[in-house]
Amino acid sequence: MSTTILSNYLIHTLVPALHEKRIHIGDDTYRVHVTGRTEAGEFVHIDRMCEKDDWSIVATPGWDGATTTIPIDVHHEAGEVVLADNATDVAWTGKLEYDVQVYLHTVRNHIIKVILPALWPDSTDDMKTQLRAIEGNLRSASTDLWALTVDDPETATVESEKAGMTPEREVIHTLRLRIDEVTAHLEALINA
Repeated sequence: MSTTILSNYLIHTLVPALHEKRIHIGDDTYRVHVTGRTEAGEFVHIDRMCEKDDWSIVATPGWDGATTTIPIDVHHEAGEVVLADNATDVAWTGKLEYDVQVYLHTVRNHIIKVILPALWPDSTDDMKTQLRAIEGNLRSASTDLWALTVDDPETATVESEKAGMTPEREVIHTLRLRIDEVTAHLEALINA
């Protein structure tokens, strides 16, 4: 696609298709909406729905002729720009439904990696520490479960089978306990 055609596609086709879409990050839902026509054109705003924030994200594809990036700024409620000159690279396909999803996922990743750490640096460090702990727990429980589903006749004994705990079943039982611990830890993070 030529730059002019792509720019027109972004401004006149993609931007209107983004109106009233949603971006989900953890427990938060962000509303994507297109503002009315102004002298400067239409803008794509992204606001958190559950709480009233004093900031809004403006991420309009095709703005100022940018066709391979999405310019992203964070504006304070009073009008001043809090974070400016952010942009994220994107490769458009020209297929509207796919490009809407590309936009939503690209902006979501940018919010997680750039905007939230810039707005709340302390809470992001705590979150990273908690995520590393969860990641470590999941890694330790990543034994090949399929190999443990069949009892090994060489290690099973009559006594262990009567008790219902062959070595293989014991390993599965231990893994289930680990998974339960990880699940409880995730629920605690979600409720925190």
